[in-house]
Formats: sequence, structure tokens, C-alpha cells
Amino acid sequence: MRAPFPLFGRLAAFRTPGNARNAAWLILEKGFRWLVALTVGVWLARALGPVQFGALASALALVLLWGSAASFGIDNVVVRELVRTPSARGELLGTAFALRLLGGALAGLGAALTGWLLRADLAVTLTAIAAVNLAVGAGEVFDLWFQAEVRAHRAVVARTLAFAVISAARVVLLLNHASPTAFAWAFAAEAALASVALAFAYRAEPARPALLAPTFARARALLRESWPNIVSGLAMMAYMKLDRVLLGELADDRAVGLYGAACTLTEAWYFLPVVLASSATPALTRLRATDPAAYLIRLAQLARLLAALGWALGLALTLAAPFLAGGLFGAAYRDATPILAILAWGLLFAFVGVAASPWYLNEGLLRPAMWRHLLGAALNLLLNLLFIPRWGAPGAACATVIAFASAHVFANALDPRTRVIFRLQLRALLLLPPAPAPTA
Repeated sequence: MRAPFPLFGRLAAFRTPGNARNAAWLILEKGFRWLVALTVGVWLARALGPVQFGALASALALVLLWGSAASFGIDNVVVRELVRTPSARGELLGTAFALRLLGGALAGLGAALTGWLLRADLAVTLTAIAAVNLAVGAGEVFDLWFQAEVRAHRAVVARTLAFAVISAARVVLLLNHASPTAFAWAFAAEAALASVALAFAYRAEPARPALLAPTFARARALLRESWPNIVSGLAMMAYMKLDRVLLGELADDRAVGLYGAACTLTEAWYFLPVVLASSATPALTRLRATDPAAYLIRLAQLARLLAALGWALGLALTLAAPFLAGGLFGAAYRDATPILAILAWGLLFAFVGVAASPWYLNEGLLRPAMWRHLLGAALNLLLNLLFIPRWGAPGAACATVIAFASAHVFANALDPRTRVIFRLQLRALLLLPPAPAPTA
């Protein structure tokens, strides 16, 4: 069967028709979401202005920071185990669902309490409302089964319908000049609707396993392996979102608004490496067991593709920054131009970092991944504290790019166990072809 996109067919990790088709569905979904989210996001930024948009962006950043712990870091471990042990799928999914319910409730409460401790204005209310998003997102567990089966189309349709309904609601709110509070409620409602849609999509699958009652033994086994993912997720979200929280504390909501506008145009592209890596992971996991040398070569091909995309996007966004900031968002956001030009180059390191995620999972090296993300978070915190008082939002952008480069790539050179992936990433950054026989 011919691959939906020739590009995927040329990449070895996507030569299996199911993988290429899966990636095509996911990219179509994310492309649609990107287009709608960018349009509505720009409209929202212009309607609220930098100050109110900054308060909303600060609240959502805090919620997303806590949201990285809502799944207890088990998602990729569950997908791997669904592939490896089909007979245990019902117990795996039932246990994962219970853990996600618990984690979402705890993370939502943590986000609300943190907002109350840090802020004493509108952002507190916005954070508390948006935190509901975490408590109602347990239905995302059903998507793990679709990932393991490499059958994205039903999950894509379910999520897209939920997103379209909420996007239409946001348009209605914009036309009625609604307050930031209403948009925080819309953010919370999107997770609930997506969970319901995914549940119905799962029920429509004739070969789906029934969700069995969660077991303590299975939960303990998942958490024992995934706890580094919890720390990694928190650390990764810290160096992705902490800048907005610190800008709100060390600068003002206008600075957060300018920074948030620039992030709208860069973070919208993160779906590309995630989709490609997640679609390739099942095939890479199987290949590692049969041909480790070919496995590393295919992983290197994935990294090189993502590096090329990162270089192209970094250059394009840098050149277009003056038009995108002042022209797209309006004159009030013209000062976001240098912020966007700097943040664009964080994409390059983020893309190459995501390419390494299947390797960390398959090699059982989640703890080294945790330490490199902690390094990135600590570096980002330190640099933000140094840069924001001097240079404001552009300083926060510099801190983020340095943290991305350190955590996603260069930290791998510090550990002998991860130097093989560092060499692979370095060749990808230089757009060199894969080495014939990578060795540790």
C-alpha cells in the first residue's frame, strides 16, 4: 500500500503503510488544530490586549506546568506495554484510567493552590477555573490504545470534533466580547469534551479490550518505572512554561502577553516532532528486538528529518518575525518581534530532543532523561532570574533557548550511557547522514 505522504515513505521508520497512514492522520489533525488555534489565538490576543491576554497566558502556563504530572508519566510506558503484552491490555488500561483520574484531580488542586499563593489578581481566578481541565482529562487514556494499535483515525476524529465544538464556542465568546474568565472555562470544557469523544471512539472499536478493574500490583509496576517521567515532565514543562510565570512576577502582565503571543507562533509547531516520533515508536520498538544496528540507523533518519524541519522553521520564523508580531497581532504586540526571533531557534533543539525519546524509552534510560530535564529546568530558572530584570521578555526567550539546547541535546554528552544518542543528535543537527554502524 502506498504511503499517504511520499516523505514518510522515504523515511525507513515509516515504510510500514500503517505507520505512514497513522502519521498522516495525526499531521492532518494537528495541522487543522494549528490553523484554527492560531486564528482564534491571534483574534483572542488582539481582543483582550497584552495585559488581559498576559493574565490568561500566565494562568494557562501554570495549569500546563502542573498538567505534566497529571498522567503520572505512565503514557509512553503504557503504550510500550500494550505492544509487548497484548494479553494484559484490559488491566493496563483500567489501571491507567484510575491513575489518570487520581493524577488529574491532584494536579488540578495543585495548580489552583499555586495560583492562589503566587498571584492576588485576576490570574488566581483564571488558574482555578482552567485547572478543571486537568481533573476531567482521564479519557485521554483511551488514546493510548489507538497509539499502540497504530490506528489514529478514530481518535483523530473524536478529538477534532471536540476541538471544533470548543473553537466555535470561543468564536461566539469573541463576538460577544467575553471576559478572560469565559475563555478559561472554555479551556476546561475542551478536556471534558475530548475525554467523552475518545470514550465513544473506543467503544466503537470491535476489537477493543474491556477495561478491567485496576490492580495495585500493576499500578505499582507502572509507577516504579514511570516516576522519572513525572519528574521529567515537570522539569520539561518548567523550562517551557516557567518563563511566563516568572515574567508575571518579575515584570508585568504586558510582558507576559507579548511573550505569550510569540509562543503562540512557536509552540504551535511542536506537534510535528511529537506526531512523527509517536508514529514511529511502535515500529522502532519492534525493530530494536530484531536488528539493533538498523534500529539506530532508522532512529538517526528520524532525528535528521526533524532537525531539517527545525532549521527550516527557525529561519522562516526569524525572517517573518516583524510581520507576524506587529502585522498579525496588531501594533500593540510590535515589541514581540525580538522575542519571536529568539524563541524560533528553540524549535531546532526541541525537535532533535523529541527524536531521541523512543531511544530513551526502549533502552530503559528514563532516569538519565529525568536528570537532563532537571538540568534544563534549573538552568532556565537561574537564567530567567538573571535575564528578566535586565532584558525583560527577550531575556526570558534567551533563557528558554539555552535551556532547550542544554536539556534536549548537550546534556547527553555528560553521561557515558547517553553519548551514543548525543553523537546521533549532533550529526542530525549538522544534517549529516546516519553513521553506518553507531556504537556506544
